[in-house]
Amino acid sequence: MIRHGRCLLLALGLCAALLPGCQRTEPQSAPKPGAKTIPNESYYFIGICTAVPYWADARDGFETRGRQLGVKAVFTGPASYDSSAQARQLDEIIAMKPTGIVLCPADAATLKPGIDRAVDAGIPVVTVDTDAPDSKRFCYIGTDNYNAGKVVGDLLGAALAGKGKVGLCRLFGQWNIEERTRGLRDALKRFPDIEIVGEADDKADAAVGPTAVAGLLAAHPEITGMAGLDAVSGGSIAHAVNTAGKKGKVKIICFDRDENMLQYMEDGSIEASVAQKTYLMAWLALTLLHALAHDDIMHLPDWRAAGAPPFPRSIDTGVMIITQTNYRQFKHSRR
Repeated sequence: MIRHGRCLLLALGLCAALLPGCQRTEPQSAPKPGAKTIPNESYYFIGICTAVPYWADARDGFETRGRQLGVKAVFTGPASYDSSAQARQLDEIIAMKPTGIVLCPADAATLKPGIDRAVDAGIPVVTVDTDAPDSKRFCYIGTDNYNAGKVVGDLLGAALAGKGKVGLCRLFGQWNIEERTRGLRDALKRFPDIEIVGEADDKADAAVGPTAVAGLLAAHPEITGMAGLDAVSGGSIAHAVNTAGKKGKVKIICFDRDENMLQYMEDGSIEASVAQKTYLMAWLALTLLHALAHDDIMHLPDWRAAGAPPFPRSIDTGVMIITQTNYRQFKHSRR
């Protein structure tokens, strides 16, 4: 959306103006003259399903920015999809009184009370990747998931030449993925000869996904296209399709990236993937929290008294399209 794009440009411009160390270099050991110092300055990133390779870039972005700024930056979060465990961990971190928290809320309703407690305790919270828009969080930084889902739908429609039966693979119930699904469905309305015939819940678990997709393919042998909408769905779909002997007969468009998915793109099983800028999400979230803590964002004498936080409500970090032409650029092994 145009509004979100402008917010991102404004935020990045602010980073460039206020934080010249925005390149991937180590910070100078001494603070600049007159800089505000904060004893025990620390920031925490609380993810979800952190055992999934999807988080590699976000962790890298968060920890790299922490080194650049010379602050403690801790990446953590439940290894599996457990919103209650994430809420408990959030409370534990609030008790540590960190300088700021970056959170990927697994479930907005479950995490809202903890987010509000953190902010009420004077700890700013920025959400990334998925949101809790009704909470007191300061800002959401991440993908416009509805529009990203539309991109998936457009790519699938083109891959199928506007005609076919489609199946979906995704985690059910999580806000960001539901938004992607809504966008995909709206995009496919442009293709009246494409019908969604079924969906598989992969639980965001690579051990569950292939079996779920195999069941969907068995129930709907007429499927000629598959869309994956979470971080593990691409590999799960490709594995199930190839096992069923349908490689090349079922067009696959998926979401995000990991080495497993890229292998299937390399062998021609996957047509394309819509990848998020997770490194940027984490890097920018820490950048803004640090600037806030050091009073580097001075748009008002006292924004707290004015009730006007200096952050935009949301920043759209956009997406990247991975294809069989450019996939090598996205391999982590290149680093």
